[in-house]
Amino acid sequence: MMALSMIWRTALATAIVALLAGAAGVYAGFALFGTSTQPAYNSLDAIVHRELNLSTDQDRQLSKIEATYADRKLVLEAEMRSATREIAAAVMDDKTYSDRVRSGIGAFHTAMGKLQEETILHVFEMRAVLAPAQQTKFDEIVRAELLRSADDSGSD
Repeated sequence: MMALSMIWRTALATAIVALLAGAAGVYAGFALFGTSTQPAYNSLDAIVHRELNLSTDQDRQLSKIEATYADRKLVLEAEMRSATREIAAAVMDDKTYSDRVRSGIGAFHTAMGKLQEETILHVFEMRAVLAPAQQTKFDEIVRAELLRSADDSGSD
């Protein structure tokens, strides 16, 4: 009985650590782009529109790129939430580090990885629309935002 209790606590702790690690990995993407379909004031999208003196054509192109990214991001966030629900159900039902728990963690990490990749692709897609001088400023903004999110995530 004592061994089963210890296994249950270990499985639960493992699941919690895995979810926290996944959330930390996604944090950089959220720090760059916010969590809603509308760019937050300090999201990369908003900063680009505010600080790079975009032409009308650039603004139109970037708005289209941002809308496509926002749609894809919503899908991947839904996949992450679904995987989290799978993990929760498996932990409660199996009460051990079962194949179902591992599968849910794998599904979460797959969706998280896709979101990270989509975020980076989005950054480069945005960059391609910019003129060389704007790209230099953009690169500085991206670097600063990534460093800020790395510093913020270390304080938790």
